[in-house]
Amino acid sequence: MIKPRNIVKGYNQVNNPAHYVRIWWIEPIDFIMSNNIPFAEWCIIKYIFRYKNKNWLEDLEKAKFFLERVIKDFKEKEINKSIDKV
Repeated sequence: MIKPRNIVKGYNQVNNPAHYVRIWWIEPIDFIMSNNIPFAEWCIIKYIFRYKNKNWLEDLEKAKFFLERVIKDFKEKEINKSIDKV
């Protein structure tokens, strides 16, 4: 089980970045790794977690890019499933 981080200790940009410390009790990397989330989905979570505290629109655009890729891959898998059934 992941324990809540002690956000009172402050931060450093490598191990405890401010754009996560201010809002979340868990860093995205801890959540992602404990749930075995695939890379593209990992990126979506990461950018959504931090956008208000770091790069705003840039992070939302990055999340959108990865979300569109996940959707594209999902649709392709669904098409391949239907082709395999024929």
